Amino acid sequence: MTPDDIELLWRFKGGHSLARMAAHPGQGFSSWRQSMHGSYAWPAQIDTKPDGIHVTDRETGDHRVITWKAIKAHVLAHTTDETRDWIRAVDAEWCRVKSQPDVKPGQWRYFTDEEEARIRQCERWLDHLARIVWDPALVAPPEPEQLDMLALLEEMTS
Repeated sequence: MTPDDIELLWRFKGGHSLARMAAHPGQGFSSWRQSMHGSYAWPAQIDTKPDGIHVTDRETGDHRVITWKAIKAHVLAHTTDETRDWIRAVDAEWCRVKSQPDVKPGQWRYFTDEEEARIRQCERWLDHLARIVWDPALVAPPEPEQLDMLALLEEMTS
């Protein structure tokens, strides 16, 4: 994959989705294929097809394909087991906080300020973990920002 391909995936899918793809490549491909039928983000038209993600620039007419094979190769080459484990743990925490107890029909439950803060924090962590895998500069990566994994784990369990 090229840095431009990775940058396009960042703009199109975002950190949380890219983190999930890195943590669960098999499920991620299935999910992306099923959910990305088409998108229009000017000037790009983005379509999911059996061979990959097709991107057409509406202004220039340029067309390129980011193949599923290239995406999978990138994920497998740039994701360690430790990174996958951290993504899964943080995503599970995000899901736990996002899930809400059942309420009676017609009622609405809002997130508390604490829950909203925790959701945003998990999203920041997921974005950071995704950037470890999906950094457009992976050809010559800069020194990565160090995550204190023990502090992160302590914070998640407290």
